[in-house]
Amino acid sequence: RSRPCSSGTATGSRAVRRPPVPAGERPGRHRRPGVAPGSQTGPLEPIDLLEIVQSSVGMVRAHPDAGGGSEIVVEGSSRIIPGDEDLLHRVVANLVLNAVQSGGGTPVHVSVRMDDVSGTDLPDVAEFEVGVQLVISDDGPGIPEEIADRLFQPFVSRRPGGTGLGLAIVQRAVEAHRGLVFVESKPGQGTKFTIWLPATVMAEDAA
Repeated sequence: RSRPCSSGTATGSRAVRRPPVPAGERPGRHRRPGVAPGSQTGPLEPIDLLEIVQSSVGMVRAHPDAGGGSEIVVEGSSRIIPGDEDLLHRVVANLVLNAVQSGGGTPVHVSVRMDDVSGTDLPDVAEFEVGVQLVISDDGPGIPEEIADRLFQPFVSRRPGGTGLGLAIVQRAVEAHRGLVFVESKPGQGTKFTIWLPATVMAEDAA
């Protein structure tokens, strides 16, 4: 089952608009998953999404929870997009670390893939026509059904002892880039997060 979450949270074919995310202070340069940043981006600058992914994955590989045989594979080539480096680093780091931790000590295979997308390859609710798709998937235990509908709410966690802030950070950071994030999961069959980000600066951001 796919659960989209964006600036308008869509359920089925109906979109429910949310109030704008309040402006926050741009986070510092330290990069540590699980620390809630403000969702307001600084000026969007050309950044290489592959470099951000590789840096984030390297940090997760050094995390104590990434031991025990878990594998993280990155697929895709360099892609330059307008973005906030700090916020996108937190998006990737949180999702990859969550995937590794979902095994609870059991090895998990995590895939991080990037592709160019446009036109009909984008979700109907996308407000841009050319983008980049970032897919982070794992073969872990999946998301418990009882929290699936609340997954992006603060303090909701699928991991015992988790803060429940990681996915709220992901949602706010993706919204700040006018992007979309969907999650597909079935208990016992893994989880897939798909993020769509604009490949060019949107008109309202360039004004």
